Amino acid sequence: MGNNIDLIEKPEYILKRLQEHKGKIPFPYNELAGIFAIKKLTDYQFKGVEFKLIEYRGRLKSKKEVKFYGYATSKKNKKFLSRWLFLNYLYSHNFSSVPLLVPKPIILFHGLNFFLREEAKGKALFEYVKKKKIPELKNGARKSGLWLAKLRNLKIENQKIFNSIAAIEEKEFKHYLEVAKKSLFPVTYQKTKKFLDSIQEHTKSYLAKGRHLSLVHGDFQITNIIYDERTKNISAVDFDWSGIGDPLCDVGNFLVQFDYHSAPVLKEKEIISLKNEFLKNCFDTKSFNEFAERINLYQAKFAIQRAIFNTEFTLPPSQQPEKNSTIKFLLQKAEQCYQNKKNINLKVYPYQ
Repeated sequence: MGNNIDLIEKPEYILKRLQEHKGKIPFPYNELAGIFAIKKLTDYQFKGVEFKLIEYRGRLKSKKEVKFYGYATSKKNKKFLSRWLFLNYLYSHNFSSVPLLVPKPIILFHGLNFFLREEAKGKALFEYVKKKKIPELKNGARKSGLWLAKLRNLKIENQKIFNSIAAIEEKEFKHYLEVAKKSLFPVTYQKTKKFLDSIQEHTKSYLAKGRHLSLVHGDFQITNIIYDERTKNISAVDFDWSGIGDPLCDVGNFLVQFDYHSAPVLKEKEIISLKNEFLKNCFDTKSFNEFAERINLYQAKFAIQRAIFNTEFTLPPSQQPEKNSTIKFLLQKAEQCYQNKKNINLKVYPYQ
């Protein structure tokens, strides 16, 4: 699509492209008669590449309305290809079966860096957190655990078609350390480097030893998990960071990000209970503390990731990161998780 990425915001362009590929498009989108509304959900640039996520509302020949989504980049890149590849693979390998789902892929436009997918029915778990809907959150946490267990047990037919999490980490950790060196106190930077080096060593070792490799969502958090309280179905979206590696990576991510988003809203007792509900359904065994060291290592990873993100994108330029209470607590979380090898760290910090 190159410089023509703005074309995805033109209804007539999208409709024309769909009609040109009618024979390759699944029902009911091959019966689309018109598109009457477009909403831009995401539009940002990162490392010279523009990314857009668009919501479309269309009308079928039967007069029924449908909602679907388009994702595009200005240049072909691994994040874009990973998102489509992962979505398509999961949908064709039993994640089209309720209640554990991904949205149906509609079509990839080769050479245009653009694909369409159907709507994931429901609301992000994050929305239920904001409204303090504990019964829905309990069911959502339980099914999030079951969704990850299903992913962990999915047979990988061809490992070569997926990125390795180790390769993704190598690139991203380099960036995190650049930000940390520029922004954090020297002592904190050295600690952060030590933690990230250790995490990367584990990830590479895990891959090299050919242990239980699994597909990894890579950004499994409550903003990317959609729960439908009417049908009780759950869907995962956003596979930018997906790949192949240690399945406990997603577990650590969920726990840290759940804390981060829910601590300003829910009580500590409620958060710990919901995290335990998630963990109980992630594993076949009742004693999930046998995985504590690995899960805590990944909690440290994602606590650092969140601290770096906040430093880079949400913190006022005049403020020193370690004087920001949320970033300070995230870095404390990372250190405590890194040091704890016996029990899964479920401590909740007062993030703001």
